Order: sequence, then C-alpha cells, then structure tokens
Amino acid sequence: MLFHFFNQTSLPFKSNRILIVRLDALGDYILFRNYIKCIKHAPKFKSYKLTLLGNIAFKDIAEVYDKDVIDEFIWITPSIIYDINKKIRLSFAIKKKAFDILINPVHSRVLHTDEFISQLGAKQKICSSGDDTNMESLEELKRSYKFYDSIVDVPGTDYFEYLRNHKFIEILTGQRIDTSLNLPTESKSTKKRALQLVIFPGAGQEYRRWGTNLFATAIDSIMANSTFKITVTIAGSSADSCLATEIISQSKNKEKIEDKTGKTNVVELIELINNADLLISNDTSAIHIAAGTQTTAICISNGNHFGRFVPYPLTIANNIYTFYPSEEFNNKDNYPLLNDLYKRGSNLDINNVDPMVISNKAISILNNAS
Repeated sequence: MLFHFFNQTSLPFKSNRILIVRLDALGDYILFRNYIKCIKHAPKFKSYKLTLLGNIAFKDIAEVYDKDVIDEFIWITPSIIYDINKKIRLSFAIKKKAFDILINPVHSRVLHTDEFISQLGAKQKICSSGDDTNMESLEELKRSYKFYDSIVDVPGTDYFEYLRNHKFIEILTGQRIDTSLNLPTESKSTKKRALQLVIFPGAGQEYRRWGTNLFATAIDSIMANSTFKITVTIAGSSADSCLATEIISQSKNKEKIEDKTGKTNVVELIELINNADLLISNDTSAIHIAAGTQTTAICISNGNHFGRFVPYPLTIANNIYTFYPSEEFNNKDNYPLLNDLYKRGSNLDINNVDPMVISNKAISILNNAS
C-alpha cells in the first residue's frame, strides 16, 4: 500500500534534472554515448543536469570518457528489477531525486523494464517508438506506451543502430546533429616490434560465437603464411577464458598466443583494440570498439539483426569487414531482403564461415599494415 501511494504521487518542485536510462549492453552504450553531449548542449535542455541510470557493465568507460557531460551516475545490475524488494528500494531512491524528465532511448525495450521506469516518478517520460523484438507481441509494445508521456517516432525499420540513435536525438532536441562515432582513446602506438592481432572469441549467445577450432585454424594459417612478425592476443571477459584456453590448446602456435581474457577492464580493452593492427571478432561489442577507435576489424556474423548492427555503413566506419555463413550476404542488391529476413535474428550457422577466407583477408590487411 505504501509503495502504491508513493508511486501515485509526484514531487511538486522543479529540479532541473534529466534521467537517461540505458540498461542494455556495452555495445549499445558505445553506439549511443556520443549523443549524450547533444542532449547536454541542446538549447531546450541547457539548464538541466544529466543523470545516467546505467548497466554496471559499462561503468568503466562512462565514468572515464563521459564524466564531463554526465553529472551523476546510478549503476545497477539490470536483473535487480526482477527482485521485487530490491526494485522497490531502488525506485524509491530514484523517485526521491525528483527528476523532471526521463529519457529512455532504447529501441528494443523490455516490458518489465518499462514497468520499472513507470515507477521512477519523473514528471515527463520520453521513449522511442521502438519495435517489439523483445516483446511478446506488437500489442504488448503498444501497451508499453502507456508508461510514457511522449513517444519519439523514429520511422523505418532498416536503420543502423548508430543512425537510429542520431534520428532519435534530432527529434528529441529539435535540432540538427553533427557528431561521429568515436572513443576518446590515447594516441595509437607507432613504436612496434611486431604487428598486433587481437582475437575476441566471446559473444552473449552461443549461436553468435564462431567455433574455437575455427579461430585456431585461422590463427595458424595467418602465422604460417605471413612474412612479418605477429603477436596474437586473445581478449575478453573472464567468462571468455574457457574459449581462450580452447583456442590455444587447438593451435599449433600455443607459445605465441597471449591470453588476456579477464585481465583487462573495459577501458584497458579499448586501448588494447586501439593499438591493434587487426581485430578478429564475433559480432559483439569489440566490433563497435574497433569502429570507435578506427581499428581495422574482421567481423564474423551469422547475420543476426542484419541492417541494425551489421554490416557497418561506410559513412560511419570504413574499416570493418563482415563475413557471413551464406553467399547471399555478398550481394548488396540483396540488402533490403536480408534486412527483412534477419532484422530480428538469424538461425544461420556461424560455423559455416570458412576460416581460410578469414585468414586470407587478415593476411591482406596485415600486409598493408606492415
């Protein structure tokens, strides 16, 4: 009863505070973070202070790279909102801050998250029109709109995510936006004894992970057919350590591969990729890091969310080369059809990507870098 009463009341005073909610993954934040300054400096929001309610998974980079535009951070593990007691305490704490405006820019929202957002007490809640990828139905998406006061309509279904965010922010702020995808890393190292190849074998779901045997085969082919010295580093979280162990055990170059999984925080990972001559990765956050650091990368994808996260438009990053399990992806005339078929997911087998195709492309890239 107390929770219901508190939820139905609003704090009357104006606080000049905006709450931005991003509870999705690291890669999603990388594709959004450059637009936070556009909110900060927009004339309609110039008197407001910004608070980010974010997934603790990207705490490191947000507090290092974005502290000049974000005035306050609130970090949570998103699963906390499924614990009723913790959710009530959290919503109480946030509502007491009396935010004037809440902005949820996430395109594929989750109904449970929307319900939680409805309890945070902001006077005006704004969201994207979004899609029903993470909803049970289109009707459920439409029901979620009742939790918001204003819906930003981002038309079309074939936007690359960074461009979709661009459109959302332009409509939100009411002004034209001119910004680029970048991460404010240190200058790239020019003093190298060898070319640096970084392997990122992890991904959130198994169907998005290329086989460890295929990574090992590609590494061995690169090492056997290169006339230049290469250092190979496997990167990722501690959860990826088992993948690194498998790759190393299956490789003929065990002693030449360094395992750094679980040994870097996100900022250190970004600097590692920033100084790589080439990244080979599944379709995951590492690819977005490469785009943001202008590092050449080979992306291995099963076509999941085609058009939204892969392939990278040349206008955003011309250094990302994406390979798929099917030849149909190689014809740009097929892109509209592929977007329609795979925009919500793909069941194609990522292990059908040929490791020799990957190694040949890698050798060509490294030859140009040597």
